[in-house]
Amino acid sequence: MSNFKKYCFFTITYWIGFMFCTGAIVQTFLLHVGFSESQVYIYSSLTSMVQVFIMLPLTFLADRIRNVKVVCAISNLSLGVMAIPLLVLAIYPEVM
Repeated sequence: MSNFKKYCFFTITYWIGFMFCTGAIVQTFLLHVGFSESQVYIYSSLTSMVQVFIMLPLTFLADRIRNVKVVCAISNLSLGVMAIPLLVLAIYPEVM
């Protein structure tokens, strides 16, 4: 597979995972499933806080990272792992 195809695949999967973890699509889905507006607000606030807490240390570590591909793979994997339980909780809100 060429580097361009890998880049396209990487970018598409990243943004699909990102879409399911944040944004209006998830908020609308959660409201449709039966979450209250306060629960959706807490969810949005928590995802924003996690993003900030991850970005802060990485700003100091960015120049020290030797293998960028591994870091990108780990960040994409963590995004997917985070999206799965959130989607399960969105579909089955009685678990909360």
